[in-house]
Amino acid sequence: MESSHHRIRVLLVDNHPMVRRALRDLLECYSDIEVIGTAEDGPGALDAVRNFSPDVILLDVALPGLSGIQVARQVRRAWPALRIIMLTSYDPQYVEQVTGGCAHAYLSNSRAEKSICEAIRGVYHDQSS
Repeated sequence: MESSHHRIRVLLVDNHPMVRRALRDLLECYSDIEVIGTAEDGPGALDAVRNFSPDVILLDVALPGLSGIQVARQVRRAWPALRIIMLTSYDPQYVEQVTGGCAHAYLSNSRAEKSICEAIRGVYHDQSS
């Protein structure tokens, strides 16, 4: 069983520096969540997963190099225990249908702070949101 002091290790992947910075600032306010790294494109996301061993990835759908969908599929094959939350400006239900459920949760980019943190905790503890 995990220690109650374990922090959820999160990797942020978005091609917009301001979004990455805002998400980092938001998540660092929570004592049980630790942002361990960021990436700005698909290949960088895969490198960061190898280098940082996150518990959860917050992954934008639209990325240069490899799309977030391609990254999610590769991550699911290579690291099946890693939890993936896809962020999208599209309807999350539509994205889930189009991607064939390659992530554990789908959130709109406009979701409130509390929803993002609840989704991270939910997928980490093996629940879907």
